[in-house]
Amino acid sequence: MSDITGASGLAILDAILAGNRDPLCLAHLCNIRVKSPCETVAQALVGDYRPEHLFTLKQSLDGYRYYQKLIAELDDEIARLMHTLPNATEHPPPIPKRTKRTAYQRMGNDPLFDLRSELYRIMHPRPGVSDVG
Repeated sequence: MSDITGASGLAILDAILAGNRDPLCLAHLCNIRVKSPCETVAQALVGDYRPEHLFTLKQSLDGYRYYQKLIAELDDEIARLMHTLPNATEHPPPIPKRTKRTAYQRMGNDPLFDLRSELYRIMHPRPGVSDVG
């Protein structure tokens, strides 16, 4: 696993904080898309779960989730404000196809709304239409 903030990583961290320390049980919380074998993940989860480390883990996870909530609120506000902007033209042209091969190629810091469509709507005039008179 390369991303502990993904669904599998967060499920494992939550289970550890809930008291589960069995590496194999924790490894089985991985999503089927995790490429590492279950045994490899289990070996990585063998450790000394000292109270001070668990406390720090809980604080860090709480902070991460708090900031994710703030980012989601900011995305909502940006989306709301984007919807108030006028179209570049009365009839915006169709949006070109995406260049990404799959929907999973989204970056972790991408907004939670379709910014691409909104920017295209407010910025792209129809072909052949010019603002210059």
